[in-house]
Amino acid sequence: MVDRILELIGQLDDDSTDVAEGAKHGLMAIGLDVIDPLIDALPESEFYGQLSAIEVFEYFGDVRAAGVLTELLSSESSTVREWAAWALVDIGSQETVAALQDAYNRFRASGDDPDFTEAVALRRSLTRLGGRQEVLPPLTGSLCQSVGILDRVWPSARLAEVIDELAACNQVVLYLMLWTVTDRGIFMLWTVTDRGIFGSGHESSGWCHDRSLGWPDLVASARDAAVLELAFTRIGDNVYATLEWIDQSDL
Repeated sequence: MVDRILELIGQLDDDSTDVAEGAKHGLMAIGLDVIDPLIDALPESEFYGQLSAIEVFEYFGDVRAAGVLTELLSSESSTVREWAAWALVDIGSQETVAALQDAYNRFRASGDDPDFTEAVALRRSLTRLGGRQEVLPPLTGSLCQSVGILDRVWPSARLAEVIDELAACNQVVLYLMLWTVTDRGIFMLWTVTDRGIFGSGHESSGWCHDRSLGWPDLVASARDAAVLELAFTRIGDNVYATLEWIDQSDL
């Protein structure tokens, strides 16, 4: 069995996506015996092999992987850092909070935008593991729900109230994502960020955050941009929003 495990680990970096994906699922099928050999092999793995290994660790949620995932928070690849942060949430090790905080501090010092997916992963991981206190106002918290594969959404009909409450609590809304829930599944309608509109059938008002503003002005500007965006939005009982917001302490 050891030889088979090592063979599958070696295939995680295969040029063929089908082979690599098959190896990943093969490791998952074997069970927890793959954890230690996968940890040992990870330093020699290439980009795709590292991402596949992270998925295997996340699948099992075994605390033995916490140390190597913590090391990946310093990877040169932002995608590897992001995936490692998400995996650490599933492992749930409190001992990784300090490393996640260090990674978040490095991200903030880099000057990259706080709505980058790596920043989102680090913030949410810290929040779920108790290393960051998220500002979640009463109405915003009460309206938050899970719908299918979406574990944190808000009904579009109440979205303006949520945005107003977040602004009243000095939070900056970074982006909106709209989803429609149908009998055929859940589909993204559009996403609006500083970098533009992603999706179709939506005419944006021109969302833009001027981060040279002072915090109170940035809060007001973000609130106005989000509310104006809603004027271009199809509201309905089957439409839900994903939101991302930050506190001043996140900059």
